[in-house]
This record gives sequence, structure tokens and C-alpha cells, in this order.
Amino acid sequence: METAHDREVATVVATLEDGTTLTLEPRLTRFVIDIIEAIAASGVVSTTTLPEILTSSVAAECLGISRPTLMKIIERGEIPAFKVGTHTRLRRDDVFALRRARQEARGVAVRDLRDAGADFD
Repeated sequence: METAHDREVATVVATLEDGTTLTLEPRLTRFVIDIIEAIAASGVVSTTTLPEILTSSVAAECLGISRPTLMKIIERGEIPAFKVGTHTRLRRDDVFALRRARQEARGVAVRDLRDAGADFD
């Protein structure tokens, strides 16, 4: 049986009361899909606003990793960062781009494992 997890959602279309359809732009489509997936996974979604520039602690929390792990990722050049005095700062958009890339990589790994397991069935 094929599920939505087997494919990438390209667009989300909303139908208004008067029958007018509204196609969401790709960034908003990704946001809606992320919310739906989060609700499906845990049943809980919360929202907050983040400033354009994040501390390394906040960025690490957004990524679901420890601050020392984030600092290693920065040292490897996987995400740009800059210093304000002695403090490391990151752009919010860079942090969320890395988060999306890591989620996509995990999704590919899960599909690869699932496909490899299917070969043994």
C-alpha cells in the first residue's frame, strides 16, 4: 500500500467557501506539511517566533542536538556562523535549512533501509 510518506508533496491547494481555490507557495506548502507530520507523530504542535540571528544554544535546540555537536558542525563548515565578541551566532534561515537537510537525509536513510529490508522478504 502506498502512503503519503512514499512521495514528496509538491503543492497544497485550499478551497475557499465560495469555491475559489488557492495554491500555496512552496515554502508555505512545506510549512503546512511539517505541521501535519508533527501532529501525526506526536499530536502536539506549538509555534513561536525566532529572531533573525540566533545564539548557538538556541540554534542547537532548534536542531535537536547539543551545543558542542553544533560547534563541531560549524567547525566542519556545514553551517555558516559568525562571532559577536566571543559569542557564536547563526542566521535563523541557515539553521532551518540545515534542519531540513538533516530531516531529508534521515528520510532517505529510512527509505534505503526499508528498501533493503524488502529485498530479504
